Amino acid sequence: MTTQVENALPTPREPLGVGSIISDALGIASRNILPFVVLTIPVLIAYGVYTLFMIRALGAQATMFTPGQVPDFSVLASIYLWQIPIYLVWIACFNAISLYADGKWNMRRQPIFSSLLAGTVRVPHVLAIWIMLAIPMIVFLTVVTSLLLHFVNVLWLDEALIWLGMIVISVLLFPFILAGQACVIGKTGPITALRQSAQLTQRYRWPLFGLLLLMMLVGILLMLGLMIELVIFRFIPILGAIVSVVTVLLLPTFFFAWYGTILAIAYGRLNLIKNGVPQTKIANVFD
Repeated sequence: MTTQVENALPTPREPLGVGSIISDALGIASRNILPFVVLTIPVLIAYGVYTLFMIRALGAQATMFTPGQVPDFSVLASIYLWQIPIYLVWIACFNAISLYADGKWNMRRQPIFSSLLAGTVRVPHVLAIWIMLAIPMIVFLTVVTSLLLHFVNVLWLDEALIWLGMIVISVLLFPFILAGQACVIGKTGPITALRQSAQLTQRYRWPLFGLLLLMMLVGILLMLGLMIELVIFRFIPILGAIVSVVTVLLLPTFFFAWYGTILAIAYGRLNLIKNGVPQTKIANVFD
């Protein structure tokens, strides 16, 4: 009876610490830019190979998209199929960056290539999570589109209803925002990761939503700074070309490092609040 009464009483909620998460992420991203570049190289290679393939395919099929002619669907299919490995590489690198950032945040040694290997191993699990989360959105869009075609003929109303429904579905799926990090960092299966994300984000969804908005705002400002730098140096003959190439190459690294680090720290912070200090973090204090 006493246990039931204690569980029924409201417990004080420890703040998420949005400012400290942003500060820690900036510190980790700035001090580990080279490892993050290394972890992003597979994505750059994949996009480079895909670009060469596109140039070759479209060059060989110059009339593929000519109006009035039947397009070569075999080439179209191969172009879209070639994008699948890129998405898999993208997931692997993002997983690796989250693992590496989590290691730095927890003050433990996290080798680069072991992070990449572990992130690659978790690709099927994270892909399964994405598929499960995408199913409600796909079903909703399919049902709503078929209904609107039969009952509503006002274009702006159709679009408004679709956007409203997508917002509702996104709100319902928001508790699972950290499922990928729970799967990769916590080494859990897809179902367990979804359940753990829902538990960790419970009572912290508004602060987490604010963190994600601030994350996007800071990310936009940083990318704007890179673009301004690119515009400033573009008129310098040799240095401008070098800065342009470096900036283009660093943009994917910036995206992966910033968002992967934020989500990893948010997962670690909520896990710390809900479950206490991990044993690995305690041990690292005495190293």
